Amino acid sequence: MVTATQEDWRADFGLETRQPPGFFTSKEELNPATPHAHLLRRAFEVLELDGVLCADHSPLIYFKLIC
Repeated sequence: MVTATQEDWRADFGLETRQPPGFFTSKEELNPATPHAHLLRRAFEVLELDGVLCADHSPLIYFKLIC
């Protein structure tokens, strides 16, 4: 379930309309054809991320919501 706070941070950064492959919000959005899929999957698991912004098929910014 996505809470209002989780949606707000996306809007604050202008990411509310971004979708894969430019922006991922979970490891379930990754597929074998996703560039750097293994790296992104591990980042979601180990760092417990809330999102990853990618540019030119490479991870650029990792987001982690701390409440």
